[in-house]
Amino acid sequence: MNDLIIHHSIEDAEPADFSPIYGDDDDSTEIPCFDFFFESGVLELVHVPMPDSFVIMPDFVRFDARGPLDPNALRERLAVGGVLRNAIVEVRCAALIDRALLAACRAFSAELESLIEDGGDVARRTADKT
Repeated sequence: MNDLIIHHSIEDAEPADFSPIYGDDDDSTEIPCFDFFFESGVLELVHVPMPDSFVIMPDFVRFDARGPLDPNALRERLAVGGVLRNAIVEVRCAALIDRALLAACRAFSAELESLIEDGGDVARRTADKT
């Protein structure tokens, strides 16, 4: 099993790739982030709205990567034996070991989404009656 697969978005990254992409308003600003997928071990650079320094999802974790970042230094630290590679492998191991927690989070999230959808239906029905 490969411990880490570096996506071409990181292999081909240039300094400008680590700058935010500004939209029409603050909510549409896309921040450079690293998505790390637990099962596959793929680490990729994406641009998405991101209010926190990291977010843990059931299948991946997203890290805020905005700011002046030297892509060559990044790739060096992600190489075999590099400090960032070791750290991200630890994240993957922790996620794979703690699958029960991730499964419980996924189940809770699904139930919460269902409740929110049901609440929206109730709110619409209540509004229709008035």
